[in-house]
Amino acid sequence: MKHTSNNQDWRREFITLASLLIMTRVLDGLITYAITPDLSRETNPLVSIFGLGWAGPITMTAILPGAVIWLNYQSLSSPCDNFPHT
Repeated sequence: MKHTSNNQDWRREFITLASLLIMTRVLDGLITYAITPDLSRETNPLVSIFGLGWAGPITMTAILPGAVIWLNYQSLSSPCDNFPHT
């Protein structure tokens, strides 16, 4: 899809991708809590090795997807024109 200043389809694409990412992260946390509220069966290294409890996964779930959403926004809102004009 070609993105131009007149073409606002990138906004719809961004909102869709960001919403799906946030939804999957929230559902992952809720399912983890439903299955192992004390995190005794959690294999995330922040929990199993470093013993951070719920603080580790919640913090990383806020930081990493936030960075991905920001990078996705930058990529979609101002894409590079890498192809020569013919």
